[in-house]
Amino acid sequence: AGPAGCSLAHLLADKGYKVEIYEQRKTLAGNLYDYRKNGLLIQKYGPHIFHTNLKNVADFLIDFDEWFFYEHRVKGRVDAKLVPIPFNFSSIEKTQSNAKELITKLKKIYPDNSRISLGELLKNSDASLVKLGKYIHERVFKNYSQKQWGLALEELDPSIAKRVPIIMGYDDRYFDDRYQMMPRNGYTALFEKMLKHPNIKLKLGIKPNLRLIDGIILLNGKKITEPLFYTGSLDDLFSYCFGRLAYRTVDFQFKEYAFGSKLAAATINYPNAYKFTRISEFNKITMEKPCENYSVTVKEFPRLASEDDKLYYPLSNQDNLKRYQAYLALTKDYPNLYLLGRLATYKYLNIDEVVNEALKIASKF
Repeated sequence: AGPAGCSLAHLLADKGYKVEIYEQRKTLAGNLYDYRKNGLLIQKYGPHIFHTNLKNVADFLIDFDEWFFYEHRVKGRVDAKLVPIPFNFSSIEKTQSNAKELITKLKKIYPDNSRISLGELLKNSDASLVKLGKYIHERVFKNYSQKQWGLALEELDPSIAKRVPIIMGYDDRYFDDRYQMMPRNGYTALFEKMLKHPNIKLKLGIKPNLRLIDGIILLNGKKITEPLFYTGSLDDLFSYCFGRLAYRTVDFQFKEYAFGSKLAAATINYPNAYKFTRISEFNKITMEKPCENYSVTVKEFPRLASEDDKLYYPLSNQDNLKRYQAYLALTKDYPNLYLLGRLATYKYLNIDEVVNEALKIASKF
């Protein structure tokens, strides 16, 4: 019952279908689950920022809560300085002695505030720009990737590396999407409202007995001929017959403060020092009007997920993608089985992408 499942359930229920949702956690919203403490909205599984260029997704979600405009900003601790992340012209000025020369060259090559990949910069014919690219790789990307993924940047699926670009300008926003906003009452309240529908039956804290045998889907021992939408991990669905798919999980360390602001930005990345990757402050993210005398920060310690951990990020390297394709091939025998969401598709998807998946699937019914 995360963003994918809840969105699809509502869309189908609105079309007159009876929908039954099983959620093994006792809470709604998946990894977007949030709660209030001392008036502050806290995201239990770390910061989740809504941003999209998809008007259909924004139009769909906006009906389920009041939203406020929010542009996320991140700084990174690089060579004892706090610099904007993604790396931009301001970051160059703070870290490079020949910043003026570098920026002049970059302005001639790239459009203002365009976002390029590290690979693009490293392929440049100008030696000084390649040197800048190598600096960014070493001081911003390399160690952060190792902490976040347990792998070198080069070992990851290229789509992951492209998630953090380099900005050819002074734009210090983490995202440049057309729609950037947060639900005033939080994601949990949003999905609760989404599922308040006479055609939806929600069962929290229950993992159903789901078995797939010879082209037949059995749910709690009963043959299912209706469409079944699955948002869990595909290896679990097929009893790990090809081995486990690798995921990263995160250990969260929360800290409370008796004042309203602790950090210099909503999130501070630590690409080099310490075992944690970043610290975020909810006062700056989830609140349109921050609390004056109370704040909470969260540190994130990523690691390889064990079988009992919550799964956050698919570890999309060559071996895991090959294993996933083997599992995916098994689903072809089950025409009434539909996969959606980050776990089931084994993709590092954003909120808007999984909601868009739900919109596409619902349009077929």
